[in-house]
Amino acid sequence: MMRVAVATVVFATGILHAQEPPPVAFEVASVKRNTSGDSRTLVQVPSAGTVNITNANVRTLIREAYEIDATVELYVLVPPPANPVMSAGRTNADITGDPRFDVQAPIPDDRAGQQRAMLRALLAERFKLRVHREQRDIPVYALIVARSGQLGPQLRSSTVDCTAFLADRTSNRSLRPPLGADGRPVCGVGDPFTTPGSMSLRSAGEIKSLARMMQAFVDRPIQDNSGLKGSFEWNLTFGTSPNATNAPMIFTAVQEQLGLKLEARTAPYEVLVIDSVEMPSEN
Repeated sequence: MMRVAVATVVFATGILHAQEPPPVAFEVASVKRNTSGDSRTLVQVPSAGTVNITNANVRTLIREAYEIDATVELYVLVPPPANPVMSAGRTNADITGDPRFDVQAPIPDDRAGQQRAMLRALLAERFKLRVHREQRDIPVYALIVARSGQLGPQLRSSTVDCTAFLADRTSNRSLRPPLGADGRPVCGVGDPFTTPGSMSLRSAGEIKSLARMMQAFVDRPIQDNSGLKGSFEWNLTFGTSPNATNAPMIFTAVQEQLGLKLEARTAPYEVLVIDSVEMPSEN
């Protein structure tokens, strides 16, 4: 009886190993040094097809693999000290001399949507990238309610969640966009360039979705400290350059139109620390 039990355990373990999914990695990938001297970078990381990244430094590759917003990269990506592949500079001017690379890798048909996990695996294998996450105190913008109990004219409660709608629409293109309070479709960016030098952000969902939409237009990570729960609809219009005269800059617009405020603070935030990275072997 004892031998039978042991055999059963071994057999069951073998079945479990046989059912483990294959590692999430590109089947074929090309990594080459780019010495063209060109300042332009091309980044294409689709969910299906081919990942095509041209003339990118390692910071850009890591940013794409770990989905770090470019506007906050210098705060949340912590480089290793004295590394020839990735400089420890904290401004864009410090990192212009970093080596650049071209990466091309087709995404297997059965792994569509896993492109960033595969890119992380590629960096670990070819660049010997090792990272860890930790909390550090860094400069942030806290998104708060400017006046307790009072929202602005362009922010109101809603039953619409655009994140859920857009996810459903990927599998059902016949879904009609939900309408906002003004009777116009609300999900997405509406009238992005209403006049030269301005931008309008129009959508609906949780306040954290609003924070994500605004992130590309400020220079620090945004933390949602509003305390607002549920779904809201917003329509935010602001100038995109200091010389804009037709719309207020984003900090003023957020307060006047939404009744919120972007307050500069120092707060704990999760950062990605680069423990090690090496020059890759080319092919």
